[in-house]
Amino acid sequence: MPAHFRAATPVLIVDAVEPTRAFFVDRLGFSVVHETTHAQRIGRCVVARGDVQFIIRSTAELRADFAESDVAGPYKAAIHIDVDDVGLLVPEVADADVVLAPRKTAAGTHEIGVREPGGNIILFASRVEEAR
Repeated sequence: MPAHFRAATPVLIVDAVEPTRAFFVDRLGFSVVHETTHAQRIGRCVVARGDVQFIIRSTAELRADFAESDVAGPYKAAIHIDVDDVGLLVPEVADADVVLAPRKTAAGTHEIGVREPGGNIILFASRVEEAR
């Protein structure tokens, strides 16, 4: 019998966890689920809001954990987060580094994309017919 996949947890790898953590917690209302220190700074942080959860991890902590693997960088990711109504989220991110202005696509989605302080792209999307 093949393995059953239950969930995926994206990992954002950044130079410093603190600015990215602040972006998600202070600006977007995520909660800190778990946090560890590395070299007297935040090394890893798990954040969640609703059904969305992911890990923010420092490059230094990752390299210390996987030293034998010599994990090279730089690390940049693009994460797609489904929300119920992008229009309600736009004010929360309007003064962020918006890399994709709010738009409606031919595929029937309403989207906005921002770059968080660690350099990763976060794309928020909702189905147009589901938006309030």
